[in-house]
Amino acid sequence: MSHIIKDFFRGSLILVAGILLSFVIFIVLLILWIFLNILGALVWVFFVVFLFLAAVWLIGYIYRNIHDSGKHK
Repeated sequence: MSHIIKDFFRGSLILVAGILLSFVIFIVLLILWIFLNILGALVWVFFVVFLFLAAVWLIGYIYRNIHDSGKHK
């Protein structure tokens, strides 16, 4: 009879450990989801800033080429 009680408690312990482990994994995945969403938003922000700076550089480059070509002719 005592081995039945031991098996019952071991099964209960395994069940409780599984529930706790799944809860911890849920919390970790939730934190990762929030972090990766923030990271994804930052990627878009940096991409827009890069496009803006590239456009400003391109306008200045084209202006210098047009301005310098007019001096030498």
